[in-house]
Amino acid sequence: MKVVPAILAETFNDFLVRIRQAERFTNYVQIDYRHPFKREVLKKIEEARKTFPEKKISVDGGVSLDNLKSFMDIGVDSVCVGSRIFLEGNPEGNYRRFIQRVRELRAH
Repeated sequence: MKVVPAILAETFNDFLVRIRQAERFTNYVQIDYRHPFKREVLKKIEEARKTFPEKKISVDGGVSLDNLKSFMDIGVDSVCVGSRIFLEGNPEGNYRRFIQRVRELRAH
């Protein structure tokens, strides 16, 4: 089991540096799923990517078809999508739309 810090817009990246120095840091950094996505978090993710180039960064919360490109552009490794798959219409179709959008973005 891994313990993963949930990073919010209000969380400072120096916290990640401190815990990385104190312990072996986990492989994933996530955006707290309980809050809607905030655009200012993109800068935090960019900073985390520069500070921890070897770590995998996963975003959880506020992920949509419209903002997937923003996440890919700043080096996010994976996204966790819940509400937009399971709470809006057909879950299987929604999931397939996310997979298709990722494929389209990778092709460009």
